[in-house]
Amino acid sequence: MLLSPPTDSFIDYLQNCLQLDEAELPQRGEWANAGNTLGMIALRLDALTVEQVDEILARQESLEEGEELNFQQKKERGLLFGQLAERMGFLTDSEMGRLLQIQKINRNLELGAKLVLNGTIDAQTLVSHLSEFLAESKFAAGS
Repeated sequence: MLLSPPTDSFIDYLQNCLQLDEAELPQRGEWANAGNTLGMIALRLDALTVEQVDEILARQESLEEGEELNFQQKKERGLLFGQLAERMGFLTDSEMGRLLQIQKINRNLELGAKLVLNGTIDAQTLVSHLSEFLAESKFAAGS
């Protein structure tokens, strides 16, 4: 099998491996990231409870709306969900790193699944290429 040049994008990788033209490439749909937020992934994988997700979301909301914020709250304003989850002690740095890796796998797999859905490749080929991509990419090293 020919090795493709290194790339950060799984779709670019598939395009090179499968010699797809631009018209054959899947596009992200309007609902592409539905259910693929870090909160939903952590909830589905039992890394966070519903109560913890609610607490993190409430903190985010209060920081966005708060007029009188103390120094600590000002530092937290604008933090992403995962950053707040860590700061609040619900997740460790390594857990967040693994959840981010899972999120990236999910997003890549979803675009590849569109190729399966339209008959361009089969599921086994998709999984094989995703495995090769992850092994060859910087992502495999945890970046």
